[in-house]
Amino acid sequence: MSAKQLIKSNVTTLNDKYLVLEEIRSIPHGTEYFVRSIIDNSTLVARVFHDFSLRSEAEYAGLEDQFFKARELESDRLQKPVELFKYLLSGQEFMFPVLVLAYPLGQSLRSFMKSQEYGIIPESTAGKIGFQLAEQMEILHKSGFTHGSLCPDSVYWDAENETVFVVQIPFLTGLEGPIFNEETNQKFYAAHEVWEGAEFNPGTDIYAFGCLLHEMLEGGPPYLGVDQKLEHFYADCPGLSGISGSMNSMILSCLNKKPQQRPKSFQLIGKKLKSYQKAKASVASGKKGGGSSILILLLLVAGGGGGWYAYNEFVEKPKKLQAQKKTASAPKPKVMVEEVVESEPLAEAVDVPNMVFYAGGEFQMGSPKGFADASFVHTVKLSPFYLDKTEVTHQEYFDFVQSGMGLPPVSKNPRFSLWKNEAPLPTVLRQPVIHVPWEMARAYCNSLEKRLPTEAEWEFAARGKESRDWPWGQDDPHPVKAQFDMEWSGDQTIYEVDFFKSGVNPEGVFNLIGGVREWVQDWYSPDYYESSPLENPTGPKSGDMRVIRGSSWEQAAEPLYSRDFMAPEDSDNLTGFRCAKSL
Repeated sequence: MSAKQLIKSNVTTLNDKYLVLEEIRSIPHGTEYFVRSIIDNSTLVARVFHDFSLRSEAEYAGLEDQFFKARELESDRLQKPVELFKYLLSGQEFMFPVLVLAYPLGQSLRSFMKSQEYGIIPESTAGKIGFQLAEQMEILHKSGFTHGSLCPDSVYWDAENETVFVVQIPFLTGLEGPIFNEETNQKFYAAHEVWEGAEFNPGTDIYAFGCLLHEMLEGGPPYLGVDQKLEHFYADCPGLSGISGSMNSMILSCLNKKPQQRPKSFQLIGKKLKSYQKAKASVASGKKGGGSSILILLLLVAGGGGGWYAYNEFVEKPKKLQAQKKTASAPKPKVMVEEVVESEPLAEAVDVPNMVFYAGGEFQMGSPKGFADASFVHTVKLSPFYLDKTEVTHQEYFDFVQSGMGLPPVSKNPRFSLWKNEAPLPTVLRQPVIHVPWEMARAYCNSLEKRLPTEAEWEFAARGKESRDWPWGQDDPHPVKAQFDMEWSGDQTIYEVDFFKSGVNPEGVFNLIGGVREWVQDWYSPDYYESSPLENPTGPKSGDMRVIRGSSWEQAAEPLYSRDFMAPEDSDNLTGFRCAKSL
């Protein structure tokens, strides 16, 4: 009789301390059980590796090292290892290891989903679960562990306290893996490279996270076909309808077939989910004006596709949906907004058309309110420079392409393309150009004897010496100041580069948040701020990603100290650019 059969056929105690209650699942080299402590009657989890024979003390010592490493994890929401010991069943020749772990709090995500209508979790709750899960996964990865089995059974949700608890973590890596078994539920969450035999890594956990987010919001993982291997290799997830563009983009980026194009870490995923949660909470709370403000904002959102209603001193504009039913050449409806008087120039300089002169000087870059990559506040001193008042438009970039010096924008998805036959649609000429990779953005600026701004120059212009959170000051973002948190509506999505006159900075620079994000010159490094030089920092000497600043029409409005990044060869419908020039 095997060790597992002996355990199942007897009321077995382990180490005279734990009574075996119920089998949970099969694991590499054994079985996981619910057990009860004989000492204090508490319920725990025991991984019994009954098919693994300990041959030496050195072998067991190696497992102990991994056990103590897991014990050092600084989180009470990752299933905590309690005890590791050797066990010998009667009649067996060799001892085998047993790992005892804390009992998870709450109920499994799978169980929680079953309690919801149609098995779907509301987007706000899914966002909270996703953010907390990303936090825990980042802790796990930083400690050198990979999960490998993220699914609704490995995440517990304490709904009363709104707390996530992560289980099924393979702590004894030399024994447990993680190991891929296509006969288990892993097949619904495993990236194609795992099917090809690659080892689990942070990137494959991020892919599984995307599948899990999809399942929470849709009631099932993205691929449900019989041949899961084929689907993870070749099938494209179409995304979900009825959820925000920000959440949809998060899921699709995690599910990217190219591992290098998925989010680089759970820290960055958590950053985006936290920003999304804060934006939703801000709208829900109606903190500027109480209940009537909520009603107004709900009316605003009804405009759809990038359109908003202005109110009080503003003239009501037609719904964007009505505008879309007109001919493709119909002009975009406008909102009448008050003009902002530009402040006096900071210093005398040669006038450069469509550019603002900055005399430079010292400012504090970063913010303690920011995420880790932007939270280190440091002094920066800049030389004088110019910055474009507006982002580069489709018309301006088209002129560059026509000159033979540049390539037209290319969208990977025809749905998001605003160019036809290598020319922009007539309705988008004054909108910021999108789908331009970093190298082409740099080439455009160079063709005008300009350059991309450094990250420090961009933040100096956006935040000023007074370290504003927003271009206009400290007042919260408002839809008459910037375009954010919207849905794609083709050529009617993004507003003209000089549209939001009430959202400019004191020097009259437009769209430093909203509209499109912007390429800057620097390579990205999450800890660059800690080693940044005092004068004219230009970023790390090399890297894989280039920095992007600002937030886009689709995203929640993020404060001006926030940072993002993208591979320089990539482009998307969220990102454009503007140029700078040295004095």
